[in-house]
Amino acid sequence: MTLQRSAARHDLQSGPLPTSPVLRRLFAALSQLKSMLQGFGIDVPEASPKALDRILELSDAELLSIAESYELTLQLVATDFPDKKISNEIEKEIRIAKAALRHHGLRAQDSFWESLEKDQIIEIYNSDMKQIYRSFSFFRHCGYSILDLSVFEWFALFQRSQIVMAQMHADVDKVLTLNLPLHKAQTQPHLMKQGLDTGVTLDFRARICHVEFHHLGALAGFGPGNQAAGFICTCSAETVAKGPDAHSLDFI
Repeated sequence: MTLQRSAARHDLQSGPLPTSPVLRRLFAALSQLKSMLQGFGIDVPEASPKALDRILELSDAELLSIAESYELTLQLVATDFPDKKISNEIEKEIRIAKAALRHHGLRAQDSFWESLEKDQIIEIYNSDMKQIYRSFSFFRHCGYSILDLSVFEWFALFQRSQIVMAQMHADVDKVLTLNLPLHKAQTQPHLMKQGLDTGVTLDFRARICHVEFHHLGALAGFGPGNQAAGFICTCSAETVAKGPDAHSLDFI
């Protein structure tokens, strides 16, 4: 690789900035994203030591993609909430999620938005099953840094039982195959473990969340054709254990 990455391991608050243009762009957007989340009352670490190690293994194109995803979130918020004066939490989440859908040329039916309740997490996936948006309420239940979510595989960060995973896949397959605008999730309420020690602190504390999926809906594009172009879903979460008790939970 041509990038000089040795400066990636640094204190994001007080250390030297990375020397490569792509890393400077990534860390600038990362810092702005952290500040933006704080403006919404959410405090989350920018990057863990393991995430900083991980970016040394990524290509220039992968780093640029991460930077652009952060910049898109900042752009959506700046466009829809220039003064952050909207107090209704559901309205905030819906407006930003709809802006994200418009950016990707997607839309959800009104029936889906009408099903949304306070404190529910919104997740949006494209036709390749890649998550392209998560609502800010997600970060209230997340023990990882922002960068962790961009550089580590989802199944390594969030662990569930095989039975639950099968139920989740069945829900998604049904929504996409039948192109359902609103589907009540059949996945059972379950425990999810956040157990990948990314070194956010010297004393990493795993956490267990109780998760309940509520609704899924097929997404439509703005062009011709009726095939589902992705899906959107809602869930709620509650942290029920941290530390040793969380580490002791394993799934089959």
